[in-house]
Amino acid sequence: MLSKNRLDGLIPSNLQNCSKLRTLSLSLNDFTGTIPAEIGNLTMLTTLLLGLTYLKGEIPVELGYLLRLQLFRLYQNRLSGSIPASLFNISTLQILTLVDCQLSGTLPSNVGQGTPNLKEIYLGMNNLSGVFPASISNASRLTLLDLYNNMFSGSIPDSLGNLELLEVLQLGNNWLINQNPSSELTFLTSLTRCRNLRELVIGQNPLNGILPASIGNFSSSLEIFSAYRCKLSGIIPEEIGNLTDVLRISLNGNDLTGFIPKTLRGLRKLQRFFLRSNMISRTIPDDICYLQNIRDLSLSQNKISGPLPLCLGNVTTLRSLFLDSNQLNSSLPGACGAFKIYWYLMQHQIHFLVFYCPKLEI
Repeated sequence: MLSKNRLDGLIPSNLQNCSKLRTLSLSLNDFTGTIPAEIGNLTMLTTLLLGLTYLKGEIPVELGYLLRLQLFRLYQNRLSGSIPASLFNISTLQILTLVDCQLSGTLPSNVGQGTPNLKEIYLGMNNLSGVFPASISNASRLTLLDLYNNMFSGSIPDSLGNLELLEVLQLGNNWLINQNPSSELTFLTSLTRCRNLRELVIGQNPLNGILPASIGNFSSSLEIFSAYRCKLSGIIPEEIGNLTDVLRISLNGNDLTGFIPKTLRGLRKLQRFFLRSNMISRTIPDDICYLQNIRDLSLSQNKISGPLPLCLGNVTTLRSLFLDSNQLNSSLPGACGAFKIYWYLMQHQIHFLVFYCPKLEI
């Protein structure tokens, strides 16, 4: 273990002489230059850690010769080029981390087929492109897939629902689309088969679709559902109230219409609910006061009208409340003295922001 030692210079190619080496950890050092292709000769290697250094150049194809490799972590480097297809043929590989490395190019069309033991894939914050690799569904043991902040395109395949062990799916900030524009997002229906799914992030993709009623079929394990700026249209399905263990829902910056469903009262564990910049109308239902764990509530920039629920002041967990740019026509409930509120009138609309809401001291 040579990590966290501020070693500098080049990684010596004669490391290949350590033929029985099983773990090579060089992370958190000041190495420069390229990754030596000779590392591919360390055939007994099971762990290779090269994160947070100053390496450049391409990932050597020879790393695909490490047929016993289980853990490969390479993050925050100044690399170039694409990910060698040979890495996806290491059948023993369990965790692959290639985050924030300035990598480009596409993934192999058969990704997932040669890695039956793969459990976690981290490829976020690169410049990877091409159609979403549907073959990833062949990695049946996958629990985490992170493709955040790349340039992947195409549709999200329904076959992801075959990943029965999936716990985290992070697809935010790409160019993913809906196969049939303005229709229901069928991949969400397929993902309800992933009974261990805890975190689902699809925000910042031009999906252009409708939330299906089937989102109510996600298991109680779902804690985070983030679909901000996805060009979502249609209404919020009433079935959303079935997500009894969800902690955070983010639907900001879409084209959602209709109203806030009363079934929202079923989300007893919900802590953060973001619905800013949509076209939601009607009044705020009293049912929102049943969210006894809500901390952050944002309904700004919609078409919500009418009075505020009087019971809102009884929600003592509330820390921030954003209701500006609506058509509300009443003052704040008296019990809302628990909040530090800055509010003002503009164009005959009530605008107010809650920056901080300390608990009342008795």
